[in-house]
Amino acid sequence: MYIFITLSACAFQEPNSILLIKQWLIKSKITLNDSGGYANVHQWMNAIGAGNRALPVLLVLVVLLSWWLYVYRHKVLWLLMDVTAIIARLWTYHAPYDDILTLIPFIALFRIIKLQLPLGGIAIIPTTLVVLSWFSMPLPPRPLTHQSLWVFLFKSGQALLWLLMMVFLMMHVGWQSQCSRRKVVRSRGRS
Repeated sequence: MYIFITLSACAFQEPNSILLIKQWLIKSKITLNDSGGYANVHQWMNAIGAGNRALPVLLVLVVLLSWWLYVYRHKVLWLLMDVTAIIARLWTYHAPYDDILTLIPFIALFRIIKLQLPLGGIAIIPTTLVVLSWFSMPLPPRPLTHQSLWVFLFKSGQALLWLLMMVFLMMHVGWQSQCSRRKVVRSRGRS
């Protein structure tokens, strides 16, 4: 659908569609390389000297996310949205105010903790992730625009925290899937 809309919009422009898309890609690379955003795949690829390979990596990331969403499509929707929100934040250029995307997984972790408490369980991992993300969220974005060791460590720590949140939520969806399969097997064995 996106390709159709893009080509339709290009049809009404002066240069041909191929030239417009090439110009768009060139401007996108310049924006991504010179932007004030942080913690995204483009910058990570540029940091290791593989900036030209960012597009294939992003396509693989989208394919993997799509596959994972398809496999767990019958699971709780809010958990699927949480993982998608984190990948959306890490996907491409985002300014510090776009970190609001990580609020969705933050709420999910809080919800997992609340579901564990009545069962007598202590949710150590999600509690730790909530506390760490709580302290990393309220900082104003202005200090993140300066270049210093502390800012680098903070940005790296935030990105690592988001990746840990994503991994935990993906594992939580997998655990839910295993638990539901075990219940089905047990109920079939009793009948």
